[in-house]
Amino acid sequence: MTIASIINILRLNIKSIVIEQTILYVPNQKETIMTNSTSINLDNLNVEELRAITESAQQLIHQKQHQSLFEAYIKFEQIAKDTGSTIEDILKAGESLEKKRSIKYRNTANAEETWTGRGRKPTWLVEALAAESKLEDFAI
Repeated sequence: MTIASIINILRLNIKSIVIEQTILYVPNQKETIMTNSTSINLDNLNVEELRAITESAQQLIHQKQHQSLFEAYIKFEQIAKDTGSTIEDILKAGESLEKKRSIKYRNTANAEETWTGRGRKPTWLVEALAAESKLEDFAI
């Protein structure tokens, strides 16, 4: 198998290469592409050949990322089905729980007013601190 034929296979059919090819990295040694019976030293490839391999690898990474997301979505759908919910219901519940968890301070005079402890202090807290209250007085 010549380098040119490997490059052509990489350009035309990434999926078959996934099965036949593994990229190995051994520390302190040169990277090598291994096929079933052929080994190619990357140092022997020209720039065009290296770019073709890189492009094919990027396409494969993109495909695998999409496949991973799709598999996660399928699992998510199954969880929703198992709990008798919809994906939207689960996401809304998660947002609500996260919001409740992230609140660190609550106005003692008005329970609707909260602060996460991040960003600018809300006016109600600034005024209360100016009136000699302590931040700990509002901690949840």
